Amino acid sequence: MNIFNLYGRNRNSATFLVGLLVIIALYYNSYRYPLMLNSANTSPTYSDTPAWISLGKYIVMYSAMFFYTLVLFLRRKRVGSLNIFFFLSLFYLSIVPIIYGAFLGSLAFVELGVVLALAVHLGLFGASALDWQRVSRILSWGVFAAIFVDILQVFLFIIYGRLPALAYADSISVRFGSFLDDPNGFGLLIAIFLGFSTIYYGGLLRVVVFGLLLVALLLTQSLTAIISVLVAFIPFISVFLRGRPRRLILFWSALTVFFLSLAALLSLNYATVSGIFMAYMQTKEGSIDTHLDSFATLHAMTFIRLIGLDPADQWGESGYVNLLGSFGIPYLLFYGSVHLYGAYFCFKKLVSTDSSWSAERAFWSAGYFFLAAISVANLNLPVGVIYPVNMLGAIFLGVVASTGRRPMNCKNELGSLKNAVDGV
Repeated sequence: MNIFNLYGRNRNSATFLVGLLVIIALYYNSYRYPLMLNSANTSPTYSDTPAWISLGKYIVMYSAMFFYTLVLFLRRKRVGSLNIFFFLSLFYLSIVPIIYGAFLGSLAFVELGVVLALAVHLGLFGASALDWQRVSRILSWGVFAAIFVDILQVFLFIIYGRLPALAYADSISVRFGSFLDDPNGFGLLIAIFLGFSTIYYGGLLRVVVFGLLLVALLLTQSLTAIISVLVAFIPFISVFLRGRPRRLILFWSALTVFFLSLAALLSLNYATVSGIFMAYMQTKEGSIDTHLDSFATLHAMTFIRLIGLDPADQWGESGYVNLLGSFGIPYLLFYGSVHLYGAYFCFKKLVSTDSSWSAERAFWSAGYFFLAAISVANLNLPVGVIYPVNMLGAIFLGVVASTGRRPMNCKNELGSLKNAVDGV
């Protein structure tokens, strides 16, 4: 199976572009682990990534966008169904940081706006006309690549002591980030893979993949990512178990057994476990203080800054605080609303799409889990400037913008979702 076979006989340029952008987002940073390039500030063994490599991803991304636009222009392709209000909101979210960044000389502002402009472009040129099977194959290969590389990193660490990017020798703080070599970014990327795998695979394969992804999520040691993914699960589980008393009982029984087993383990090995927990929390002290410092800046914000007329080029660990201090309350409300609506739209498409289209369902499931997770994670991480999380978010938002205003077209939505999860 060739994941680069995107064009196909129908020469679907939208599928080619979205597939190519997903490949760039997933694998561009895969140079980090083998070349040991990331940040010298967070690793004793890694070096800083050269600026030309960091900039390269945007050159590749917008080169693809340019040629795609040229193809559409030469074919005189019309703009398809467009969710106009959502599209205009994306345009506002992208243009404001670019303008502010140009005046203030802020690369972070420009990066935020340039990546969101990707969603504007995809929304304008009909990215909804996708070959779902081809796009799903790319995501499927991403799932197995992520699991394989994570297992490889753990193996090399245990056997040879090879440290990933955010890790210190003789410490419990060894965090694995698979081919991203970034535990926070990979933890959020797992939200895509979990949502996708729940629908795309069936039977034993789904159980195995799902379990391995959960283990990979724990190995990131990213509390923000873990909590965000769990929160994204709540609406999905609530719909999945509705009207299914046996599975509801099984779910709560399994959850109860898990916590009772965990409590028994803690009581039998309290000294050991508490020692490990205290050692782990000590490694998190600096990170926790840094995140709290982001919220401490709220009290210093003036009224002029809160309405977006006095932007501060100060980026802390909280994405929402950064947006508030940089662009004001209106921008923050639009940003949060756009991502939440995107998650809602994906969820409604998931539960309304015809059950025979499992590949399309898998895409919308991935979109829901990811947009919901990053909406939560943005409380504690600057998601808008974390690559490739920001780029993948823009891709999903762009597809939502180009899909039109009505996300539902089937009668029995809940039944369709249950059938899909049962392994259609």
